[in-house]
Amino acid sequence: MAVPADPFGTAGLRAAVLAGWAASPARFREDANAEEDLALGGYRDRALVELAQNANDAAARDGQAGRLLLRLREGELAASNTGAVLSAEGVEALCTLRASAKRDASSVGRFGVGFAAVLGLSDAPRVCSTTGAVGFDRARSRAEVERIASLADELVRRGGAVPALRLPWPLDEAAEPGWATTVRLPLRDGAAEGLARRLLEEVGPGLLLGLSHLDEVVIELDGRRRLLAAARDGDEVVVLDDGMPSRWRSTHRTELLPAALLSERPTEERDRRRVTLRWAVPVDAQGRPAPWPDRVPRVVHAPTPTALPCSLPALLLADLPLDPTRRQVAEGALTEHLVGLAAAAYVDLVAALGHPALVPRGMPLGPFDASLTEAVLDRLPHSAVLPGGLSPADVVAVPQAPPGLIDALGAAAPATLPELWVRDGAATTALRVRRVGLGELLESLDGPELSPARWREVYATLVEVPAEDLAGLPVPLADGRTARGPRGLLLPEGPVPAGLAELGLRLVHPQAAHPVLRRAGAIPAGPAQLLADPAVRAAVLDGPEAAGLGLRAGVLDGPEAAGLDPARLATLVLGLVAAADVGVAEHPWLAELELPDDAGELSLPEEMALPGAPVLDLVEPGSYRLPDPAVLEAVGPTPLRAVGVRWSIPLLAARDWLPGAGPDEGPAPLASLDGVPDWVAEVLEPLAPGHPDAVLVPEAVVLGDLDLVHPDAWPAALAVLAADRELRAAVCQPFTVLAETTSARVTGYSAWWLRRNVRLAGASPTGFRLPGTDGLLAALFDPLPDEVGLDPELAAALGVVTDMRTLLAQPGGPDRLLDRLTEPGLALDPATLSRCYAELVAAAAQVEPPERVRAVLGEDTVVRPAAQVLVADRPDLLPLLASRPHLRVSAGLAGDLAALLAVEPATRALARQLRSAELGRGQARAVPEPAHRLRPSLPSQWVEHDEIRVDGVDLPWLLVEGVVHAATMAGLARGLAWVAGDWPGRHQLEAALLDPVALPELLAEADLDP
Repeated sequence: MAVPADPFGTAGLRAAVLAGWAASPARFREDANAEEDLALGGYRDRALVELAQNANDAAARDGQAGRLLLRLREGELAASNTGAVLSAEGVEALCTLRASAKRDASSVGRFGVGFAAVLGLSDAPRVCSTTGAVGFDRARSRAEVERIASLADELVRRGGAVPALRLPWPLDEAAEPGWATTVRLPLRDGAAEGLARRLLEEVGPGLLLGLSHLDEVVIELDGRRRLLAAARDGDEVVVLDDGMPSRWRSTHRTELLPAALLSERPTEERDRRRVTLRWAVPVDAQGRPAPWPDRVPRVVHAPTPTALPCSLPALLLADLPLDPTRRQVAEGALTEHLVGLAAAAYVDLVAALGHPALVPRGMPLGPFDASLTEAVLDRLPHSAVLPGGLSPADVVAVPQAPPGLIDALGAAAPATLPELWVRDGAATTALRVRRVGLGELLESLDGPELSPARWREVYATLVEVPAEDLAGLPVPLADGRTARGPRGLLLPEGPVPAGLAELGLRLVHPQAAHPVLRRAGAIPAGPAQLLADPAVRAAVLDGPEAAGLGLRAGVLDGPEAAGLDPARLATLVLGLVAAADVGVAEHPWLAELELPDDAGELSLPEEMALPGAPVLDLVEPGSYRLPDPAVLEAVGPTPLRAVGVRWSIPLLAARDWLPGAGPDEGPAPLASLDGVPDWVAEVLEPLAPGHPDAVLVPEAVVLGDLDLVHPDAWPAALAVLAADRELRAAVCQPFTVLAETTSARVTGYSAWWLRRNVRLAGASPTGFRLPGTDGLLAALFDPLPDEVGLDPELAAALGVVTDMRTLLAQPGGPDRLLDRLTEPGLALDPATLSRCYAELVAAAAQVEPPERVRAVLGEDTVVRPAAQVLVADRPDLLPLLASRPHLRVSAGLAGDLAALLAVEPATRALARQLRSAELGRGQARAVPEPAHRLRPSLPSQWVEHDEIRVDGVDLPWLLVEGVVHAATMAGLARGLAWVAGDWPGRHQLEAALLDPVALPELLAEADLDP
């Protein structure tokens, strides 16, 4: 067998090592232990990383992009790379510990121990290059050691274990075709093959990110080829893993370290003062942070993976001082300094990407991670990492801000955390950003900074915001001012009439109007709402000089409102009245609008009439003034009439009127009505005796200015009332009033006033009855003259009598009847008079006891003082009353009539005379049997007399202490019927007593009695 060439001088290397071991068994032991520490300890699963690192360094030395092939086949792992080839210095470095041939700062492998990682997989690794090949073999090394006698005992103690990488042998073997160097690792056993397979499967993009000179790694495993390729473009790297890309954005910092920081590091490291660190974060195609890729361990790379976990969402690749295992960072000032440098670079990365996903969150994963995270969090709040060069300390977070609000506000908003950041609550907390509620933000805004149209864009973003958060929102007004908060503002609907701003209306600028303001309390501002605004009312009630003043509550900024010329104020208000089609009925305060008249003075509407108005023909000349022609021409007659300028007889309306409370407490349109106290006393007082001020009229519609009508103009005025439906209703409709807990319908003020003051044919309407009525009315009242021309409804409202019941049901109706009965010249027979009194009692009327009454005297009726009149309350006393004025009604009504009129009953007034009645000797007799058969309820006895005289007057019968005394059979019949309570049956009783034979016929007739 031919001996292979030895271009790298391996024989000399072996001889030197073996001589050293032979001379010093301790040296052998030291080398064996050191290799075992590396192979079995910190480097046990780093074979692929170390092979890739060697490939990276070879590419760096060769100045080209590096490539690496990793192939597992037939129990062997082979790693082929491009770049610099194997040299004698490299072979020597492979055979030594802690003496790397890569002493330049650009090399990744620089500790001289990395190749020992292959021992975790193989006991006979081979390195084949285009310049030659060397191999290592633990079995051959053991055979060499066994020849050294001084090592025999040590070899026994170690169980035959010897170092594998201290003795190289030349090989006659070449690298894979197309590659500069191939490392071949015959796998020790199945466990080693399993480890190799796992390590190959775990290779990911992180390997290419940490090794900047290695651009391609090919992995061949089980016949499948997998390609990892890196495309580098400045701070961006795209790694394709079997065609699946992962994009990385990086930032780096390079610094020349002070020598003092390296004083605690090994000698060869002190020359490496220039350090570089990079952060790489996975991003999507738009440059935003992306999910962490598979096969990239979340550990610090220095620059190959360490055992240091990192919770930050980025990969740290840094020249960190590591311990001999290259898995843990060495503590000390240098590490602290580099942590600060890494934190500063990470802040640069956050600023470059501008995304909250990079803000640290959660618990640190170890001491180094805790230090790094703390250093980052200390810097972020005061670093310009937000869009626009702002730092978190300079902004506020508005978590409730709807999408688009901050952009719409632009410069008007305080510096606010962008919406992307606000939605990440953990990032906001970590950055220590001050949180501000949406309502607080909106209230802090300065309205004039934005145009009305821009404010509308702002409002459009607030459609889903709760109304309470909009309470302090600035709102531009049409007059140039800005209001704080939408509540109570007028939101224009349609075109805004010109000049309304002069009234001081808090009217939203039309270009800013948006429906969200309505939801927040703004009032839809059609003409009706504009007119109803307190500013308009204040201008009307306080006078033109106060228009727009005193209404700046909640106004942030804007021009001062000034007083208005009276004509201008009138024109603006009347324009709103016309547009809203309302008037004093809806807004009684409009009656206080002072209008310029044709004499250049100011007058209230009620003091004015339109030129040519029909009402001018009904009143005394000069009763009304005329409006200023300029105002009339500007607005037209309709709004002037609506505010109370007279055209016809005015119609006044009010709600919740307390007429008894006095004019100062009543609605303005009714304050000056003529005769209201008398109407209250006559109509309302009976409903609440002593408390008429508590009687409420919920809806009052009355006629005004009736006291201005000329006496001779009443026929024409009544014709106007009859022709106008609303005026007629004001007269004909009674009032519904509320008194305590009850309600009632009473004569309205207008009807009451007309009844007292109007004259028809020279007399009050209450003295007439409607034509065609008869009976009692015909006897009491004259018919309404035809020439008056009133229809029945209006005539009845004016007090013209329509029927007795209606008359007596009206307030004052019973007194009116009594007054009519005492009028001189009235011809009334006793029967008609009795019917009148019967109707009065039956109506349960209440009257003021009269001083004079009409009474029956003989066969006629006369008017006498009430004190001289008696009420016939028993029929046996009628002969005694024949010569005295008295009143006669049915037996059941006599007592009520006496009480109603305060007239004495006859039984009481004649008691003395009755006690002196001349009865003579009477004979007690049984009531005849025919009378009992006809009326079983009759008493059993009566007293017969020849004559009965009282005060010189003969009586046919007399009731004495409940016993009937009679002087005639007719008297007996009447007495028995009275005591039996059957006064209408007296005639049947008389017939039965006079002709007992007729009893059967009388009984038959009685069967037909109702």
